[in-house]
Amino acid sequence: MSQAEAVMDIIDAKTEKSLAYSVGQLSGVLSQKYNRMDETLLHLLTYIEAAIDYPEYDVEEVTDQTLEENLTDLMAQVETLLTSARMGKIYRDGVDTVIPG
Repeated sequence: MSQAEAVMDIIDAKTEKSLAYSVGQLSGVLSQKYNRMDETLLHLLTYIEAAIDYPEYDVEEVTDQTLEENLTDLMAQVETLLTSARMGKIYRDGVDTVIPG
């Protein structure tokens, strides 16, 4: 869906920076970031569920430290994406300016 929106953003681009941002989005950069985050979460969830459901088997446990490191990294990635989304909105929509006088 983000790639479909990028096509409209390319058509509506008003600046070179906006165009470059939209082309990056069209190439799937954003989708790839989402997919990597999803894979990390799924990987962690799989190990946690296996450790809970099958304690009698020798399942590699995710330590608290590993879990905390991965979740901290994921939160930082989400924050980066939110910042990027704010900047993308500015590139796409511009900034309202009032020139009094």
